Amino acid sequence: MIVEIIGWFGSGLIILAYYLLQTNKIEETDLKYQLINIFGALMLSVNAYSKQAFAILALQIVWIIIGLIGMMKSKNSD
Repeated sequence: MIVEIIGWFGSGLIILAYYLLQTNKIEETDLKYQLINIFGALMLSVNAYSKQAFAILALQIVWIIIGLIGMMKSKNSD
């Protein structure tokens, strides 16, 4: 049950990040945007691993890596 809740919160975070980006409330280079995406993907990863949904787990790992790269690029441009 807890893993299911974690997964739903992760989904919510990723949707929130996308919403904030599309409504121009946040920029793709903002640290907040990257962190919301990374934490959302981490939470979904917990859920995917527990259900042995390895395709979704792989997607979330790639999502996290892309988010970390985005964070590093943002830091280097400051």
